[in-house]
Amino acid sequence: MALTCRVGAATARYRLWHGRDEAPDGRLGLTAGDLRALLVGPDVRYLRFGSVEYLQRAYVAVRDTSWNTIPGRMEGLEIVQRDGSFTVRFRQRHTHGEIDFAWDGLIEGTAEGVLTYAWEGRALRPFAYCKIGLNLHHSLAEYVGRPFRARTPSGPIDGTLPRDITPQLLVDGKLTGMFPYFDALEVDLASGVTAAFTFEGDLFEMQDHRNWADGNLKTYGTPLSLGFPIEIREGEVLRQKVTIRCVGDPLPVDETAPASIEIGPSIRDRMPAIGLGMASHDLDLTEREVDLLRRLSPDHLRVDLHLRDASWTVAWARAARAAAALGTSVEIAAFVTSRAPDEAAGLASAILSSGVAVARVIVLDEVDGFSATRGSTETRTVLAVRDALHRSGLGDCPVAGGTDQFLSELNRSRPGTSGTDGVAFSLNPQVHAGDDLSFADNLAPLAEMAAFAGRMWGPAAIHITPVTLIGRNGPFPSGPPADGALPGVVDVRQASLLGAAWTAGAVKGLAAGGADSISFYETTGWRGVVETAAGSPMPDRFPSLPGHAFPVYHVLADVADWKGSSLLGSASDAPARVDALVVGDADTVHALIYNLTPEPVRVTLGPLKGGIAHVRVLDDRSAPAAAADPDGWRARPAAVVPVEGGRLDLVLAPHAIARADVPSPTRRPAEPGR
Repeated sequence: MALTCRVGAATARYRLWHGRDEAPDGRLGLTAGDLRALLVGPDVRYLRFGSVEYLQRAYVAVRDTSWNTIPGRMEGLEIVQRDGSFTVRFRQRHTHGEIDFAWDGLIEGTAEGVLTYAWEGRALRPFAYCKIGLNLHHSLAEYVGRPFRARTPSGPIDGTLPRDITPQLLVDGKLTGMFPYFDALEVDLASGVTAAFTFEGDLFEMQDHRNWADGNLKTYGTPLSLGFPIEIREGEVLRQKVTIRCVGDPLPVDETAPASIEIGPSIRDRMPAIGLGMASHDLDLTEREVDLLRRLSPDHLRVDLHLRDASWTVAWARAARAAAALGTSVEIAAFVTSRAPDEAAGLASAILSSGVAVARVIVLDEVDGFSATRGSTETRTVLAVRDALHRSGLGDCPVAGGTDQFLSELNRSRPGTSGTDGVAFSLNPQVHAGDDLSFADNLAPLAEMAAFAGRMWGPAAIHITPVTLIGRNGPFPSGPPADGALPGVVDVRQASLLGAAWTAGAVKGLAAGGADSISFYETTGWRGVVETAAGSPMPDRFPSLPGHAFPVYHVLADVADWKGSSLLGSASDAPARVDALVVGDADTVHALIYNLTPEPVRVTLGPLKGGIAHVRVLDDRSAPAAAADPDGWRARPAAVVPVEGGRLDLVLAPHAIARADVPSPTRRPAEPGR
C-alpha cells in the first residue's frame, strides 16, 4: 500500500511538471576527453568544451511529405563508457502510414574530445518523404554573427553567419539554404574556440531555424535545395556520418555555482498588449469563467472568422458576447478569398451592429491546412479589405496583414506595409521537436524574431498572434495523431508548470523584442488557461479537473498586475535552465523567475536595492490549491525573504515559477496578486 501511494504521488508530480504521468526523459552524461554531453534517447544534446556549448543537439529525423516528424522506436541500446571515451549503439525504426524505415546508430567520443555520429538505414517498403537524415543544432549565442568556412562541390567558401534572420526562399520549386551545400564546415565561435564538422555519405546544408521559433541554426542532410519530396525504393540504403571537433582554450565551467540573473536598466516603458484567443470548443463563457478571466485584464480576444463560410456570423456573435462580458476588444483574424472586398463589407456590418470595439483586423488568405511554402497575404488584398471596412464606417479600425503561419512565411515573401497598420505572424515552440528540452531551447530566438520583424516592417505594428504550445494546422513534431490519441492541436503541457514557465519566457522575449501585441492560447478548455466546467473531453489523455485554473493562468495574472510597469533588461547565465521576466515601477521591482528543468535550481537575482522580497512560489506542492481556488491562493500572504548584498537567493523546485516583489527601502508593496 505504501508503495502504491508513493507511485501515485510521483505520477501526480510528474503530471504537474510536464503534463505526463511518467518521469522526464532519461538524461545520461557522456564524457570523452574535454567533451561533455548528454544522451537523451538517440539524441546527443549540449556538447560542451569547457564552458562553451559548441553544439546544441545532434539527431536523425524522419519527416513525411507533410513535414510531420515521425517518431522512432529504440531497440538494443548499448552504452560503453571507458576512461576518457564512450561508445553508444542502438537501432531505431520509424513507422507511420506508408513510411517504414529502420536504421542503426553509432555515437563515439574519443579521448581527444572528438565526437562522431554515424547511421545507416534501409527502407522496408517504398515510400515518399521530405527528410531522412542527420540534423545538427547550433546555438544562437555562439554562432550568430560568426565567421565560417565551408567546403562545397564548387570549392571553398567563407563568410559570416548573418545576425538578421535569413529567409528560406522558394526558387524554381526548391527551398534554399543559407549558403551553398557542403561536406565540411568550420565556425569561429563567440567564445573564442573553433567548431569543425566533417560529413560523409551526403551533402549538407544550413538553414536559419529562427524562422520557425527554433533556438538554433540547423545543419542537415540531404539538402532541400536538391528538391523534395524524395522517393525511396524498398531495400534502398541511406547512410551519413559527421565528425565534430572543437579546438581552442575555453574557460572552465563551475558546475557548483548557482545560476545568476543580472538586472539591467529599463528597455521598454510599457508591456505589450496581451490578449487571449477565443475557445475552439464553441461554448459561451460561464459566469465563473468570466470572473476568472476578467482578473487577467485581457487587452483583446482573438477570433478567427472564415468569411467564405456563412457560419462565421455565429463565431462572431459568440466573440462579441465574450468581449462584452470581459470588457475588452476583439482582434479579428479575417480569412478572405478572391471576394475580399464584399466579405469585408459584410464583416463591417456585423461589427457596427454589435457595438463591440475592435482592436484590429488581420487579413489572412483562406487556405486549408498547413503549407510549407504558403507565403503571406498580398498587400493589395490587405488594402482592399481596409478600404472596404473604411467605406463601411470603420475608418478608425487598424488593419494588418501577415500570415497565420510562421515568421518564415513573412520572411520568404517580404510583404510591403505601405498603407497598412501592422504585420502579424504566429509561433509555437515545437514546429520541429516536441520534447521538453526543446521547449526551453526555443525561447532563445523570440526577442530577435520580434525585433527583426520591427526592423523589417516597422513602423507598422508587430502582432504575434496566436502564440500556442503546438501548431494549430501542423506539422506535428511527434507525428500525426493516432486513433484514440489527443487531437494533434492539443498538448498536455497546456496544464503544466513547464507550459507556464515557457509562457513567462515567451512574454519576456517578445516584449523585449518590441512586439506591440501578443495573443496567447484560448480562454477555456484544454487549449486555454482555465478548464471548462464540463472538464476534459478525454480525461484519460488530458487529466485536468473541471473548472480548474492552469498554472499559465497565474503567469498571465501576474503579468496583468504589471501592465503599467517598465520592462527591465535581464540576462541569465543559464537561460535554458532558469531565467526571469523583470519589470519595475517607481517603487518596486517585480520578477517572475522560472525553472525550465525537472531538477531543483539555485538562482540569484540582482542587483536589488530593497532589503526584503515578497515571494510566492507556484510549484508541484502549491499548484493544486492554485488550480482549485485561484483567487484564494493569490490572496494568501507571500513569504518574506531577505535580500542580502543586493541579491535575492532562491532554490526553485522542478519547473517552479516564483513571483518576487522587491520594494524600495521606502515602500512596502501590497501582497502579490492583490
